Amino acid sequence: MRIQALFLLFLSACAFLAVPEAVELGGEDLTMTVGAKRTWPELVGKPYAEAEAAIKRDAPDLTVSKVNSGSIVTMDFREDRVRVFVDKEGKVEKTPRPG
Repeated sequence: MRIQALFLLFLSACAFLAVPEAVELGGEDLTMTVGAKRTWPELVGKPYAEAEAAIKRDAPDLTVSKVNSGSIVTMDFREDRVRVFVDKEGKVEKTPRPG
């Protein structure tokens, strides 16, 4: 019983520990494998067709799919897929990346 009380006291103390903040990477181009481009921040604001062509040129092994703003998507992570989220005008809304 004494051990359980100490354990609970320890757990409650942990709740007040500071959690490190996330580090902003400053928009750097991150790569998942050496030499392979895996993010395309320069495509934000560009038309979907241009984005699709650039992604396929840089990473022909990836499947590129267009997703309209507000669409429901699955939460599974797939390294072989890049979803390109576009606004009503068909322009890229956020940085395309595998997932």
